[in-house]
Amino acid sequence: MSTITDLRFALTAGSPDPQASNMGMGVPVEPAPLIQQPVNLVRSSRTPSDPSNTRWTNGFSYLPNAIGDLEVADDCGPDTVNVPVNEDYGTVSWHPYVLSASFKCSAFGWDQNDYAARAKALLDAATPKMVEFELWNGLLSQAASYGNLFLSYTGGTADLYTASSIQEAVGICEQYISQMNYGGRGMIHLPPVLSPYLQLVTRREGNLLLTNRDTIVVPGAGYGKYPTTPGAKPPQPAGPFVVVGTSITDVRLGDIITFPDDPSQSLDRKTNTVEVKASRYACASWDGVTFCHVDLTMTL
Repeated sequence: MSTITDLRFALTAGSPDPQASNMGMGVPVEPAPLIQQPVNLVRSSRTPSDPSNTRWTNGFSYLPNAIGDLEVADDCGPDTVNVPVNEDYGTVSWHPYVLSASFKCSAFGWDQNDYAARAKALLDAATPKMVEFELWNGLLSQAASYGNLFLSYTGGTADLYTASSIQEAVGICEQYISQMNYGGRGMIHLPPVLSPYLQLVTRREGNLLLTNRDTIVVPGAGYGKYPTTPGAKPPQPAGPFVVVGTSITDVRLGDIITFPDDPSQSLDRKTNTVEVKASRYACASWDGVTFCHVDLTMTL
């Protein structure tokens, strides 16, 4: 015979310890650590090893290795056949930018708030999202006339397609990447809202999301439609969704520095607050040889 026990639970307010200090705020404890999304643009990209005397932070350019003419020829005759690749030859240029995060708090509790460490930790954790946001939207590039390519761009350098399923969109990108460059590896970028559907076309290996051709897929936190007002509720996801195929991206990141060195130098005596800012140079780029934009219309 089995007995069923009726278990009931309740939450009750505990009596505060009369010996405890700071009862109004609670006992100070360490906040939860910031953890990056494992699959992100920074981890999925190459990290170039520029010479130590290269000031890439002032801007950089290069002639892509992936451009040129490919042909199959008869070794005993004049017959040749061209293998199609992107023939838009030219140097690509990129203008880096500065990422920053700041921590502002009351000057009270000075011994409990490591202002510089907090600002650095926030910037380090948010770097992938910030780089993805600029690469997708190009808002700073447009405002400052940098001329950097960005993923949501639909101008002359991007080839446009449409799709009605995630499989079709990824397939279009795979075919495009294969035909437009030398046959090497590429990347597919898309907003996180499509993540639940990627199990149909991807697999996970460590911190990389890969197709069956080992094309790297990045559902970046900074990708997609963001509200125009900071802090506003994100809009309801609705199509068409953008899926972008590119060559492999490079991400250059500078060291994180904080300002001021002494937090007391930023004390605002009117509000009795201290603010410390952490900054670093950054730039996400690709060679521009491969760039397709797929408008995906599907019901979520």
